Amino acid sequence: MSGKKANKLSKEEISVLADSVYDLLSEKFDKLQASIEKCASEETINHIKANVRTGKYELDRLEQYTRRENVRIHNFKYDENAPLLPQTVELFNKLKTLGQSDSDDYTFTVDDISACHPTKSKQQIIVRFVSRAKLHKLFSLKKFLKKSEVYKNVFITEDMTQLRVRLLHIVKKCDDASNVYTRDGNIHCTYQRKHMIISSPDDLFDIGIEADLKELGLEHLI
Repeated sequence: MSGKKANKLSKEEISVLADSVYDLLSEKFDKLQASIEKCASEETINHIKANVRTGKYELDRLEQYTRRENVRIHNFKYDENAPLLPQTVELFNKLKTLGQSDSDDYTFTVDDISACHPTKSKQQIIVRFVSRAKLHKLFSLKKFLKKSEVYKNVFITEDMTQLRVRLLHIVKKCDDASNVYTRDGNIHCTYQRKHMIISSPDDLFDIGIEADLKELGLEHLI
């Protein structure tokens, strides 16, 4: 039979070739496995972050609930050498006078308040009412602060959590949101002609208002 004799690989050469193919395939498999594990890891991390975010919002809701009898007084210049509670009650009763109300329901006493203290910065005063009904009476009078020369720079707000204060600032900056106010710790506004209630960043995103999680103090959830 004519023709050139085919070259045959020795066992050693076949072994080396097989090892090379095995090493190449192993390397590719390891890279593929790492990619799969990375994807699974990212999915797991995202799932954990979603659960943490949900937990964070639930804790915020509970914290806000504990503040439901509280108000904050801003820019109130009080005598630090005298008891704060009587000065606060005097402020509230001044509002009754400005509002020209004769009803005893709008008269405040020290017994209406269970706690009264300044914040660490002393720029605000936190007042805790015994009754929410009395708190609502105060909120119906606070608009009369503008009528007083003494108290015209003073304003009264709900005692909101830090997260909800940041949400409120974002909503107020939104050009499409109007009639922004708070009630029972929730943010109300008119957005695209609809009345909206916002109590968490999810509510913000749901209505189309974009907010950076860093701006909300939630950068650890990104």
